[in-house]
This record gives sequence, structure tokens and C-alpha cells, in this order.
Amino acid sequence: MSGNYMLNPWSTEFWQQFLNHPVSGEVDQEILPSWFSTNITVTGLGEPELEQKIVTQVATYGKQLGELTEVVLALAEASHLSGNEALQELRSIAERIEQTKQAHRMSVQQRAERALQDLAESDPEGLSRLIASFQTTCVIHDP
Repeated sequence: MSGNYMLNPWSTEFWQQFLNHPVSGEVDQEILPSWFSTNITVTGLGEPELEQKIVTQVATYGKQLGELTEVVLALAEASHLSGNEALQELRSIAERIEQTKQAHRMSVQQRAERALQDLAESDPEGLSRLIASFQTTCVIHDP
């Protein structure tokens, strides 16, 4: 490299000092890190191993909060509470969560339909085998 590459931002040598070469540094990373991952960090009292077992084997945080939300809203309705601002916000949150779940379910169904259409076009016999395997292993309920 020439001596004045540090001063010339139009030279390739100038920019090389800021770029890592492909495998020149750390090459492992978490793909799609999740905010609600099962990596439990406890900074106070608690047992991380127990928390991880509960979240992965019993009920996720979302499931636990969903059940509590349903109970609180049912109790509030039975008590005829309506003017509480926090309660109104909880109802709003519960509605937005349900809308998000519905949108996710629809996108999963749309992806499945697209995949089945692709399979029908590229391998009709494979599609027939797949449908037959679902009919024997899954119980399909008519609406």
C-alpha cells in the first residue's frame, strides 16, 4: 500500500482498512436472534435452568401472559369495570395480539398453498402422495 492511502478516500487501499476479509474475524453468529429466546438470564433471585424448562416444556411467556390477560379481562367484565385506562389499554393490546396471530396464520396458509401449487406443477405424483399421507396421519375436521 502506498503511504498516502490514509489521506485519499478515493483509493481502494483507504477503504480496505475498514473492511474485514471474509473469515478474518469471528465467523459464528446467532441467526435470527429472538427477543424472547429460551436463553434465560436471571439477574436476581431465580433459577435459569428452571425458567428455561418452564418456557420450553410448559408454556411460553406469551402463553402465560395470554391466559392472565383473558382472566383479567373476564374479571373486569364480570365486575362491570369499563372506565379504567389500563384496562382499556389491556383490551387494545389483546385485540392487536389476536389480529397479529390471525395475520400470521393466514401467511402460513398462503405459503402452504403456494408450496402445494409449486409441487402440483413440478411433481403431481408427489403431491398425491403428500395428500394421501396427510389423510392417513391427520384428522381433518370439516368446518
